[in-house]
Amino acid sequence: MRGLIRAQQNVRPTAAKMDELAGRLGPILEPKSPSPAPGATWLSASVAVAAVAALAVVTVAVQTTGPTKAAEAVVSTSAPAEQEEVLPPPELQAEPEPAAEPDAPRAVSVDALPTAVVNVNVRKVPAVAAPRCDEVMLVDDADTALRSGNPERALAVVREIEQRCTAGVLVQERERIAIEALTKAGRVEQARARARAFEARFPTSPHLRRVRQVAE
Repeated sequence: MRGLIRAQQNVRPTAAKMDELAGRLGPILEPKSPSPAPGATWLSASVAVAAVAALAVVTVAVQTTGPTKAAEAVVSTSAPAEQEEVLPPPELQAEPEPAAEPDAPRAVSVDALPTAVVNVNVRKVPAVAAPRCDEVMLVDDADTALRSGNPERALAVVREIEQRCTAGVLVQERERIAIEALTKAGRVEQARARARAFEARFPTSPHLRRVRQVAE
């Protein structure tokens, strides 16, 4: 501002401009006192010219700097709008993809399955030989023990015959010896029960009469 004022002070107006300004400022600056001397009038005119020049400088300065500051104000006002960061729209969160379902096991036909080869070593168990059954000899031994007065020995041989000769044919002789041995051993009730079973099983046996006599 000061530089502009100094520059305008060095510029002198033309004579026509000075006369015009003097005509305008004359009535304002002229005092009501008697007319001053011509030198005073020139001094007053110079002061008026200086004031007008200063006013013109100020006006020019205002006109020169006004648009610039106005533009700066506009820039400063619009700057925040330009500096505002335009945020991009938020990205839509992608929905998670559904987990892939495991493939169901493929059905396999039973006929398509391989045949398992099983080596089975079957160990043949030798058949247990049935005890030798000499039924005739055993029945004879039991009868001999009974007649010799040894009923317990006779009963033991009878049990042996039952175990060894399950399919024997001398069952009636074996039962007669057992009933007589039980009676001689004092086991009468057992003898009678066995006699009733014998009569029910062999009602036509030739030994039935002897069995009834012993069991009575």
